[in-house]
Amino acid sequence: GGTDQVRQAHTALMAGLALAIPRSRWLLVAAPILAVLTWQRNQLWADEAALWADAAAGNPGSADAAYGHAEALRFAGRWQQAEVAYERVLTLRPGDDDALVGLGVAQMRQLRPDDAEATWLRALVANPRNCAAHNDLARLHLDRDEIRPALTEYASTLYWCPTDLTALRELGRLNDEMGDVRRARDFYSRYLELAPPSIERREVEEAWLKVAP
Repeated sequence: GGTDQVRQAHTALMAGLALAIPRSRWLLVAAPILAVLTWQRNQLWADEAALWADAAAGNPGSADAAYGHAEALRFAGRWQQAEVAYERVLTLRPGDDDALVGLGVAQMRQLRPDDAEATWLRALVANPRNCAAHNDLARLHLDRDEIRPALTEYASTLYWCPTDLTALRELGRLNDEMGDVRRARDFYSRYLELAPPSIERREVEEAWLKVAP
């Protein structure tokens, strides 16, 4: 569909540019391209939200339709409406951990970190294996300069999801900043074994070179 095409074009373009363009020129070249892609993405998700709204209205007892609507609103950046839609999912399917993760994101984007934290913790009560919830909580702890709890959450992510790139990258970075070169090198290496070409991979490669034996 159109959404997949935009995503694929974005991924391919960003990967190619990241490899071909010197870091000093990257933002200058990428900014207008990113603006166009962002506009296209938002338009597509706006259309998706309208379609899912019709589906949810036509199937008021369907948690799946409500969830599709909530996700489309989330990716369209319509946070207040997304929050209401996720709450609807939870009315129809109490304890849905994926809906709780999305609800926490919507709350966080509306600058309500305490609500988001409580919601993500609810998600983990419902499903301790929800790695998105662990990662979101880790980022929240980092925003608060709470390094140890962030490390714990990222470690929990890897316990359940050993190939999670976000957790591998961030654990490498955090251990690097704390001076634990051996652990940083280990996490960076595991990340590089799995990550496709991207700007983030290039940054991790540079960080790995600094701690390589």
